[in-house]
Amino acid sequence: MADASIEQVVLEAQKGTETALSELIELTQDRLFRFCMYLCGNPHLAQDICQDVYIKALEKIGTLEDPKQFVSWLFSMARNLFIDHVRSP
Repeated sequence: MADASIEQVVLEAQKGTETALSELIELTQDRLFRFCMYLCGNPHLAQDICQDVYIKALEKIGTLEDPKQFVSWLFSMARNLFIDHVRSP
């Protein structure tokens, strides 16, 4: 997976192309899940975090200024959601 192709897909997703949104998930889901597993060590929680990250990312994709930062942006959201989970009672 070349990051250049992710950049192109992000640009298409920002234009509202629905197939681009699905393609972004397909291109990044394995890396994101592995990262979430690294954070929490629980496959069920990792899956929940991934799902929440994608929902948030797809809602806010228009606010991402640099498409090159998409994967980092996802990981940052995942880390923040995990921290929120740990802090919640």
